[in-house]
Amino acid sequence: MTEPDPTAVSLREYVEAMLHQRDKQVDAAIAAAAMATSKAESATEKRFEGVNEFRAALDDASKLQVPRSEYTLAINQIDSKIEDLKTATDTKISDLKGSNRAGASSLWGYIVGTVGILAFIISFLTRGV
Repeated sequence: MTEPDPTAVSLREYVEAMLHQRDKQVDAAIAAAAMATSKAESATEKRFEGVNEFRAALDDASKLQVPRSEYTLAINQIDSKIEDLKTATDTKISDLKGSNRAGASSLWGYIVGTVGILAFIISFLTRGV
């Protein structure tokens, strides 16, 4: 008779070992899927937090923007004030130019008068000599 092989296992033991191994593989796959799902949820939450921050920033920016009508009105008022200042400055400059001309005319009168007085004094002093 032949001796039984000590390494031989029964079909039942073999099937139970295979089922046990498959259970371990399924448990590992379920754990990996759960971890992947958790990471995906975390990444999605972070992305939505970024989107919400962006929405808040856009909302703040839209609240701070000036409507076109108000901007146009303000610019027109500033342009009007600039024109008023330009007109006033031009008037003052022309007045100063006019007063400088009058001052120059007066200066020439003083110079001529001074030269005349000096000529009189010199002629008076030289007659007596």
